Amino acid sequence: MINVAEITSTKGMEQAQKQMGQAKNRVALEKKKANDERRKFENHHKFMMGGAVHKYFKECCRK
Repeated sequence: MINVAEITSTKGMEQAQKQMGQAKNRVALEKKKANDERRKFENHHKFMMGGAVHKYFKECCRK
């Protein structure tokens, strides 16, 4: 009689799980890259707007 508890996974199943883990890591890395690019754009925009406010509306800025 075959004990089902002893058979945990096949070689193909292990390889598929490894590939799935690698794919999840690649997705997480791409999301991080996209967030970094978005944050870089937003920060640049904030700096430019802050510079314009400081240049043209000096009374609004703290001294």
